[in-house]
Amino acid sequence: MTALVSAWRRVVWMVVIWCLSVAALAVFAAMFRLFMSAAGLVT
Repeated sequence: MTALVSAWRRVVWMVVIWCLSVAALAVFAAMFRLFMSAAGLVT
């Protein structure tokens, strides 16, 4: 039973870290777009 809980906890942590990394990438992309728009590079 303990191994099953440990495996689930490991999966949950991996999902949390993945979601945080995707959110950080989205923030970086939004800031990059903002800076490019401020520099006059708008499509």
